[in-house]
Order: sequence, then structure tokens, then C-alpha cells
Amino acid sequence: MSIVKVSGNASGTGTFEIAAPNSNTNRTLTLPDNTGTLISTGSTFAGNGPAFAATGTSAQSFGSGTWTKIIFQTETYDTNSCYDNVTNYRFTPTTAGYYQMNLAMHANEAGAGGTTLRTAFYRNGTAFTNLQVRDGVGQPVNMSQSVLIYCNGTTDYIEVYGFASVGTFVGSAERYFSGSLARVA
Repeated sequence: MSIVKVSGNASGTGTFEIAAPNSNTNRTLTLPDNTGTLISTGSTFAGNGPAFAATGTSAQSFGSGTWTKIIFQTETYDTNSCYDNVTNYRFTPTTAGYYQMNLAMHANEAGAGGTTLRTAFYRNGTAFTNLQVRDGVGQPVNMSQSVLIYCNGTTDYIEVYGFASVGTFVGSAERYFSGSLARVA
């Protein structure tokens, strides 16, 4: 038979209480057969970290030869108020860790055919990724991109930029930017 032992901390002065909920049902708490720390709703783990999703509300043009920030004005959700959908259109997470970032958009060429369209996630104003799609001479382009990016939880921020090599692309309102904590650092 295994023994359950509860040990206090000799340096601590707080009292920890295990309280049962108001229930008429018998429950069993089974401990895992390994060493570790129990996680509560107050813990900073991925399931409790910052997450957001935002969409565009109107078309946006990307000029020839210039990286242009892609604007996502409407928040679908923002669990920790880390996405700025009014001024900077950036995600500044408040928990250090690795973030799954996602982008999806639809664009139409407004200039000459054969343009190369690029999108990139930027961390702190510098390109972190760069996805390239070549236009099929006046055909619409659908793009999606995902990446895992480390953020320090205080000053790091993530933005999305677009670039057209020749002519102009018009990104429709059909664009989506999201991110969530995948793992704490």
C-alpha cells in the first residue's frame, strides 16, 4: 500500500487548506506516478496564457517595393488585452514563452501580372519570417502562414507586414491574425 504524506515548508508561514466543494457525489483525486508541480487556474501555463484573434474590416493596399504593415482592426477575442487594434496593430504578450502565430489573407493584384507578394511576421520591427507567393497574372492570391516565436513577456511584440514586388496588391477585408501561448519559457 502506498502512503500519502503532506510536508510543510520550514521557511513558510502561510497556511494551505484543502477544501471540498459542496457536493453529494464521491470523487477521487488520483496523483500521477511522477515528480512535478500541480497546476491550478492561477498558474502561468499555456492554457492560461495570452491569446488573441483579429480580422481586417476593409481592403488595404500594399505598394510596389515597400513593406507595409497589415492592419487588423477588429478583435475576435483578446484574453489578456495584449493586442492593440487601434494604434499599433501589434501583439505584445505579457507572459514570457513561445507563441504560435497565425496569418491568413486573400489579396487581388491591382497592377501588372507576375508580381511577387510576400507576407512576414515581424518581431520588434524586424522580419522574423518571410512567405513568398507569385501572382498568376491578375489572379487572386490566398496565403497562410504559421510560426512559433519566442517573446520575453515584457517588451517583445509581433506585427504582420506585406510586400508587392511590382504593381500593387489589394488585400481584402478577408484577413486573419491570431496568436496564443504554446509553452512558457
